[in-house]
Amino acid sequence: MNFGHYIIIEGQLEGGRFSCYSRLSGEHFVAQLMESRRNGTSGRGRTYPCPFLKNEPRSERYLCAIYPTRPNFCREFRCSHMDIFNSAGERVGRVGGKKSLLSKDRPLLTFWDREISPLATDDDQTWLPRAQSMLENAGYRVVRYE
Repeated sequence: MNFGHYIIIEGQLEGGRFSCYSRLSGEHFVAQLMESRRNGTSGRGRTYPCPFLKNEPRSERYLCAIYPTRPNFCREFRCSHMDIFNSAGERVGRVGGKKSLLSKDRPLLTFWDREISPLATDDDQTWLPRAQSMLENAGYRVVRYE
């Protein structure tokens, strides 16, 4: 997952705060760097994987430097292949492992059962772009996660 493409830092404020925008949700938020995680996290220039991830010294772990003030998208994140949005910009579905649709949206569920489920392939490299194209042709916006 690469959040760096989706979180835009609009400006630096005082006291380790940043004015930010989430491209996925359209949410504007103020990120506050945690005091214990300020060193090594400038919030500037880095876009991969997220401008607010801090590498732990002598470790392969990364920690969120704005955890208490992280955007809703991060709070609601669940590992998935893609999110599906309706024409109003509301997330109406999420595709999880084994190409399973997680949704309560009746039109999307019907479309999925009729058009997407019958796609016969075990190859994600083929299935994902094909499913995305079909969903987009049906009027949905799809965000895929590599």
